[in-house]
Amino acid sequence: MQEKSREFGKREWLKIIAILAMLLIVTWKTEAYFGWIGYRETWTICIDYMNEGVLWNGQPHCEGALLPFYIIWFLDTLVGREYVQIATIVFSTLLSLLFFWIFWKAVKKEQLENEIFWPALLFGLLFYINTITNLEAVLNSLFFFCAYYILCYTENKWKYYGAGVLLLLSTVSKINVIVQIAFLLFWYAYEKQIWYFENKKLKIQLKKEVLIGYGQLCLPIIIGFAILTVIYKYFWIYSWGVFTNQNITLSIMQTLKEMILFDITKADIIYITVMVVALLGTYLFWNEKKFYALISGPVFLLAIFLIVRAFGIQFATGTRYWSVIFPFTIFCLLRIRQLWVQSPMKQVMQGLFVIIILYPGIYQGPFLLKDDLSYIDSWNIVDKATKGWQEKDTLIKQIHYGYSIVPEQAGRILIEDDPAGFKRKIISFGSNIKYDQVDFLTKKYMESHPDIWGFPRYQELLGENLIYKPIGGQLNEKEQEIVDKIENRTYSLIIYGPPEWAITEKILSNVKNETLGVYCRVLIPNNVWLTEGGWHFSYFFFRNHEDCQEVLQKMALYFSEHYQDICTKDAATANSITQVLLQNGIPFKIMCVDGGSALEYLKTGKSIKRIEMLVMLLLFALPLLYGAYKGDQSERKKCLFFFGILALICIIIMIFMGSDIPYKEGIVQAIQ
Repeated sequence: MQEKSREFGKREWLKIIAILAMLLIVTWKTEAYFGWIGYRETWTICIDYMNEGVLWNGQPHCEGALLPFYIIWFLDTLVGREYVQIATIVFSTLLSLLFFWIFWKAVKKEQLENEIFWPALLFGLLFYINTITNLEAVLNSLFFFCAYYILCYTENKWKYYGAGVLLLLSTVSKINVIVQIAFLLFWYAYEKQIWYFENKKLKIQLKKEVLIGYGQLCLPIIIGFAILTVIYKYFWIYSWGVFTNQNITLSIMQTLKEMILFDITKADIIYITVMVVALLGTYLFWNEKKFYALISGPVFLLAIFLIVRAFGIQFATGTRYWSVIFPFTIFCLLRIRQLWVQSPMKQVMQGLFVIIILYPGIYQGPFLLKDDLSYIDSWNIVDKATKGWQEKDTLIKQIHYGYSIVPEQAGRILIEDDPAGFKRKIISFGSNIKYDQVDFLTKKYMESHPDIWGFPRYQELLGENLIYKPIGGQLNEKEQEIVDKIENRTYSLIIYGPPEWAITEKILSNVKNETLGVYCRVLIPNNVWLTEGGWHFSYFFFRNHEDCQEVLQKMALYFSEHYQDICTKDAATANSITQVLLQNGIPFKIMCVDGGSALEYLKTGKSIKRIEMLVMLLLFALPLLYGAYKGDQSERKKCLFFFGILALICIIIMIFMGSDIPYKEGIVQAIQ
């Protein structure tokens, strides 16, 4: 018996080591992609506002997440600006460990699992990896879950006050939790038999102790909001108004159509697994009436509905938006694992676990290449092997040819970007710029422009009280340091343009005209977002005027030789290149009058969707194949039936889901 216990302990330790090893690898890959950031870099300006005592005074920044601002301000004061991002990651990790401990206690109370392996693996891959760079998501998810735990699993005289404080902290961490809070209070009333169904009729039975409990729960929330309203004049604008003041994109029927009959060539592959998870939760709720199934089923579908209706897109791919829901989703998955133990449902359950662990567990975090121009990750075997990604990579390098011919620089190079962004974007352009020669203008130290989503709302809500000086305004210490370096001729090359330019414009507006006059200027074609509209060039300021002439000559020659090919791929891109070269004074007298339209196709990854779908179906089918191989004749027939359905879906995808990029033989014409 003792030997058996020792073996059991060793097996458990091996499982824990395996989970830790996997989490270390995917955390490393996640941070390699996003950089070592624990919160949105645009929030750094919020720390400065707090230091100045002017947070939420009318600036078009810093919406929503009040509590996270205080935490990062404290960490910034404690460790300094240089290390605050890493300190935030450490802080979020410690919170996640605390969260998992409470989560594991809830799992055992629900009797969903006795061993730690599956809860730890799913929690690590579905929650931790997708929130490690988002402090606000960790905080509001933790506080909401703790409030749920206190209400549903404890009994003491202070439980309602405690739950109220936690729900207040959750809402001031990230306001999107308000939907889940409403359903928590609604369902808790059902659990306490305030409302129930009897003989198919709704019954209401008011209970004094529960009503008093609700009053105790609401008291700290009301007091907390009242205090914050007094402290911050525009509290409701920043915490609520900026999120709700928007036009609704779709009608109710259009939204339902978009959710159910979605176009997989436009939606991210992750949307499929998100919808599967939500439907699984709904199935469990219908059968078992559990709160965790309500949140991860019908409420999850409602949350998706609200996002799709507001923005007109399948925004389910932003898994950080579902961080509050994912812990309850894990409950559902563990329950499905308990229920589906007979073939073929056991194999279906195993297939679901495989694709959920990969999409979004692993694929969405560390291998998130879908919304970026990166083609440099050798681990992303599926995407890297597809023709669509290869064609996209080729077009990106053709557009950004100017980045690849930068002459060797004697001085430093100034670029507005963060280091992780440099690796994902500028290197993917085919750039020969040396990383260790670059100084970065980052949001870590400097104020960037407000995002295009929030700024119009601030303008409408704050009116004449809006405070925003994009070019002027006082320079902070780091910005002044860069100005001094430019004045001292530290930089032989300054680059700015899409995707970021606001910091550079502010700095250059404070540089002496005679200093800027030392530099020559070249406009380099740039289409970082692969869109037809917008700003399609970057400014390159060279101190050596011979560098300007060399780059201009090479660009004129290269684009003359490759113009037909670019026109065939995308006419809008070819014509934007013509305009940029003409702005440089190059007599580039050709234009694309007819050609391809590949930008949107390549940007959304339509050309690789077919292979992604087939890989997902194959992964799902593997347990069915194994079940057919190992099972008896009856089980084999059931497994093969499901496998046959999957094979039919694969055939339909192969026939009807095209992957041809919309190229068209380009017609190039001389400009009159």
